[in-house]
Amino acid sequence: MVRHRAYAPLSYAVSWRDAEGRVTGGELELGADRLRLEGADRDGTPVAREIPYGEITSVRIGRSGTERIDGRSTVVIEPRRGLALVVTSAVGFGTVQEIAERLASIAG
Repeated sequence: MVRHRAYAPLSYAVSWRDAEGRVTGGELELGADRLRLEGADRDGTPVAREIPYGEITSVRIGRSGTERIDGRSTVVIEPRRGLALVVTSAVGFGTVQEIAERLASIAG
C-alpha cells in the first residue's frame, strides 16, 4: 500500500520590499501553488501578499545596491504584472540562495 503525505509548505523568516518601497518583516511560505508573504510593516500595519507560481516570470539573486534590503542580498521575484518584489532572509545569505533555488524550481 502506498501512502500519500499531505503537502507541507516551507516557510522562512524574511523581510521584503514592495513596489512602493515599503519594507515588511514576516514570513514567506512556499505553498502548493503560490508563495505567500505575511507580516507587518515598520509602522506595525499587517501586510499579506500572494503570488501564484504561474505569475512569476523570473527569480534571481539581487546583489546591486538598489536591490538590497538593509545591505543584505535579496531574492528578486518578477511577476507577469507589476513591479519586482525583493525578499531577504532574516537568517543569512545561505537562506536567500535556498529560497531563490526552490522558488525558481517551483515556478519554472
